[in-house]
Amino acid sequence: MSRRHVVLGLVSTAASWPRRVESWSTSGTVPVSIRYCPSIEHLHALLRSGQRRAVLLDGDLPMVDRDLLSAVTAAGGIALVVEGNRRRREWDQLGASAVLPTSFDERQLLAAIEPLMGSGGFTGRVPAGK
Repeated sequence: MSRRHVVLGLVSTAASWPRRVESWSTSGTVPVSIRYCPSIEHLHALLRSGQRRAVLLDGDLPMVDRDLLSAVTAAGGIALVVEGNRRRREWDQLGASAVLPTSFDERQLLAAIEPLMGSGGFTGRVPAGK
């Protein structure tokens, strides 16, 4: 697991989980470099680069919808929705590759980005506490 994968993020300022992800990235606990996008347009531009990437999406953002999830998948990416506190949706039915609870831990993130590491086809909702 020495290779670091770039994970893109689109988050609200109210979300607390980005600080955890940054901490895991900095400490090397999770082999990712996180790159937060300031806008949806910036995210789309990075997706067009042709590199397969995981994208962490804040489920509270109004622009996170079926179209965005489809765009991530069409670009060969893995759409990971972090459940929000204000919006409740059936993200897996809308096309999310995985759904993470707000309090997800390192193991849950690793399981969700596993397809980037070439070891399989994780799909679905990540159980809380696993």
